[in-house]
Amino acid sequence: MPSSKRRVDVEATVHLLRAIIGHPDSNLLNAAVGHYQVALNHLKPGQEILALAHLYMAADTLTNAAIRWLYIENEVPHGDKTRLARALGVKGDVLRDTARELVIFEDDAECYKVVKEASDGFEHGFMPLDQIRSRALAMRDQTMTHLRSAILTIARLDDVVRAQLMDRPFDFPYPDIGLVQYVKGAIVGKSDNLAADGYEYPLLQWQTTPQTTVTDTPGTYSITFQDTIEPLFAPQLSFELHGHGAGGLTDRPVTEGHDRLGE
Repeated sequence: MPSSKRRVDVEATVHLLRAIIGHPDSNLLNAAVGHYQVALNHLKPGQEILALAHLYMAADTLTNAAIRWLYIENEVPHGDKTRLARALGVKGDVLRDTARELVIFEDDAECYKVVKEASDGFEHGFMPLDQIRSRALAMRDQTMTHLRSAILTIARLDDVVRAQLMDRPFDFPYPDIGLVQYVKGAIVGKSDNLAADGYEYPLLQWQTTPQTTVTDTPGTYSITFQDTIEPLFAPQLSFELHGHGAGGLTDRPVTEGHDRLGE
């Protein structure tokens, strides 16, 4: 199977690592990157809520670093919350929310509102899980893009390096594909015992050879399979194959085949 990894832009990544290591809020940036990595591990169907929860934890972790960035950008002495709030046109008691919305969510008020509602509803248990999941599905990838961009902003990378790390093929979150194959069919015939001699259960002995071709679109592959499927059933039984397909342990598109392959 193809690797679900992308080649690293070594030079740009080294610039990022040096920027994080030398940053006054290095510990916060490192923690946010860690939560982002956990969110990547949850890019699977049914785990959208956990992915979004870690993304919001990353955003919350970065908030003090975002406030420091706003002090610098607005030329306000660090710690003077009154002057910073005045410069931003907000009240001091909403400074943290403002920093998250402006810097981490890049002034995307709707995304921040929906993600914060989902996170609070999950943490405090006042929102039904289906409503949390629908919000996570709608805003997860958008939040990941904002968070990656915010980390680069707070780390103060120059525009060239920033573009290298935000443009293709790094412009979307990349999950572990977890591709699996399956067959659909029916056992045909009559027998008191379904399994072949020496076996406790009826089995399909399956050998497969994948052949992978990289397409012109970054991050996509064309995969074909050569399969040999041998039923291990009682002699009176046969296997009628109805379909054969591939599915991913991710909500990214995976093409499914339903060719009738015969018995």
